[in-house]
Amino acid sequence: MSNFGAKVSKPTYSVNDAKDYNLSFSSSWPLLKIAHQGRFTINNRNTSEVVVTHNLGYAPAFLIFDCPSANTSRYRSYGFIAGGQFATSTTNLKFFSDGSFSGSRDIYYYVFRLPLTTNFEAPIINTATEDTFEDNGDYGIKVTKEGKDITSTDFRDYVIHSGSRMPLIHAVKTGLCTETGFIFPKMFSYTHNLGYVPAAFAFVNYGSNGAPFYDTNYWYPVGGVGGPSDIALVSQANTIRLEDDHNPSTVTASFLVLKDPKDYTQVEVSY
Repeated sequence: MSNFGAKVSKPTYSVNDAKDYNLSFSSSWPLLKIAHQGRFTINNRNTSEVVVTHNLGYAPAFLIFDCPSANTSRYRSYGFIAGGQFATSTTNLKFFSDGSFSGSRDIYYYVFRLPLTTNFEAPIINTATEDTFEDNGDYGIKVTKEGKDITSTDFRDYVIHSGSRMPLIHAVKTGLCTETGFIFPKMFSYTHNLGYVPAAFAFVNYGSNGAPFYDTNYWYPVGGVGGPSDIALVSQANTIRLEDDHNPSTVTASFLVLKDPKDYTQVEVSY
């Protein structure tokens, strides 16, 4: 793919040679667009039930945050919380309960317009050198949401703001865990060749091979806290892999790989 189209760099970076992850926008790859976001409360929820109906027609990427108090928010990888797990299908986000939860807990969620089963790979335009310059004023590109004022100082009012980075998608890759793993018997891997360790998420569909939690038609986020001991997501400088202990395995994995390095530091710019 040629290097053409619309590009917007962060303040202090030259758009001519900015590294991919120092662009606020590029028409060469998509942004992580939000389809639904909101909050619901779990109250003595001891049965499995649909909590969000998105009706996107595909299983989308999503994030779940557990908020045990007004001043605390915890990202729940693997969607596990309060005696249950969250997962997505082509029509809804569902809470699968193990029947043990009592009390009340607020849950925040994001559902993205990004199919987990449609492969995509963005071009690698620049990961090497770049020019920077001194940031001396109010400039750049700003596009507000409908009904919001372009003079707003609240970044939440903007669709695109060159002073604020948005997650840039490098790839979505999906496939069966049929390769021989390094940690567990089976794995699915993808070579991204970014030259650095990118931020990444993974989701799994256990098909007919899963435990009762793992409904055939649902995709579960994979990660650390709350995740099972028999699965591992490993992101490295040129590859990413998901290893699983099911053998024989019918596990299908889906990777969401961002342009952002895992140790990327965001500096908020005020206008």
